[in-house]
Amino acid sequence: MTLRMMANAPWFMKNTQLRRDLQIEPLRDHLRSLARSTIERALRSSNPLVLEAVIPQDRPPPRVTAGSTPAQGEYQAPY
Repeated sequence: MTLRMMANAPWFMKNTQLRRDLQIEPLRDHLRSLARSTIERALRSSNPLVLEAVIPQDRPPPRVTAGSTPAQGEYQAPY
């Protein structure tokens, strides 16, 4: 259900005005907050599997896009 329907707001009212009037944080900010709290909780965990999921030991190889030249040590794209 959208905020517009819940508030029975007219069509010409901007979404930013709806969020401000209803004191609702934007979805991007809410997701950022959830991610931050999840990572902080995982870092406090004593489970090594959880820590490994949050702090990866090996970095994945860099991705090369079409048309770019890989630098020394980078991998070619698989296509």
